[in-house]
Amino acid sequence: MTSLASKFLILGIVTLLLVLPLVFRKVPMNRYYGFRTKAAFQSEQNWYEINARGGRMMAWGSLAILLVGAIGFFIPEKYTLLYIGGALIVIAIAIVVPLVSFIGWQRRFGP
Repeated sequence: MTSLASKFLILGIVTLLLVLPLVFRKVPMNRYYGFRTKAAFQSEQNWYEINARGGRMMAWGSLAILLVGAIGFFIPEKYTLLYIGGALIVIAIAIVVPLVSFIGWQRRFGP
């Protein structure tokens, strides 16, 4: 179980490390990395604002994934299948909900 928990923990860390540069506005406008929406490419200000907001949303999801990984170290072996199922559901939610929220925000309030 610790091997699986470690993998989930690493996934959370990698995800967080990928979004932190967006949160701190360190990623200049480009075609490969960031939240590349039509509005984001309208100006540099839009780019940084949209990517910082999207990065913050994804950072919360990353923290949920980290939590799932950390919890895995305390789950008894007999609950491995239950942990895997629950962890996969939480991870899917931690990725999908921030993305859907970002898209909704972008449409309502985005520049």
